[in-house]
Amino acid sequence: MPSLLTTLHNLIPAFHRPLSVPVPVLLFTVTLPPLLLFTFTFTLPSLLTSYRTYLAIGPGGVPHNLFGFLAQSCLRLIARSDGRASPPPYRRGRQQQQQQVEDVQLVKGGRGRGDGGNENSLPTGAGDRPVVPDFVAPQRQTSMQAAPAMVARMQAFLSELAAGNPSVLEIRPSGLEGKWHNAVFLREAAGTGEGGGLNVPEFMGMAKGEIVHVHSEGSSHVTLSLVDGEEAVRVGCYPGRRDIP
Repeated sequence: MPSLLTTLHNLIPAFHRPLSVPVPVLLFTVTLPPLLLFTFTFTLPSLLTSYRTYLAIGPGGVPHNLFGFLAQSCLRLIARSDGRASPPPYRRGRQQQQQQVEDVQLVKGGRGRGDGGNENSLPTGAGDRPVVPDFVAPQRQTSMQAAPAMVARMQAFLSELAAGNPSVLEIRPSGLEGKWHNAVFLREAAGTGEGGGLNVPEFMGMAKGEIVHVHSEGSSHVTLSLVDGEEAVRVGCYPGRRDIP
């Protein structure tokens, strides 16, 4: 049976051998698990609250489940926290938009049919704002919601608008919100140029001709040209929200 000294002599050299793993890597490996556990423990309540809110506001835009919640959470990393922040999107490509600016200003000056002739056609945005959870998608207000009867009136108005202008407008499921919401679209021109329709403007690229849709709680999304978007921000009608640049 080996003596105690012999045993110690055999063990001690092992403590003086060079480490096979670099010290920084070893420290990272040792400290990472408890750090992740600490972070997860303190952020879990906030994540659960956010996920419950996400489910409560209803479907739209991304899957109405955990995968959709994770997807919009990832999009937050590249999203602007406020669409009014500098540089504002309506200032991009200003030179290319100059002719459009001049055309719209001419219409507003009285050559249109009355839609833009009044300088006060857009109300100022003074007053209380609804609460809108900070999601990239879907975007809904959780306060100051409309009654179901008002939502029905809004949807009926859009249907009547499209029915009254069948050569240029149509109703179909929203491309931005998905099958849960109908939207007003520009009716695209056929390849032959017959049967009416319009060419979708370049600024409606992502929207693919979608003009407006109504959400179940009474809010709406509207696609605006750069000129109209600038005016909406100027008078305070656009409250600012998280969006993709």
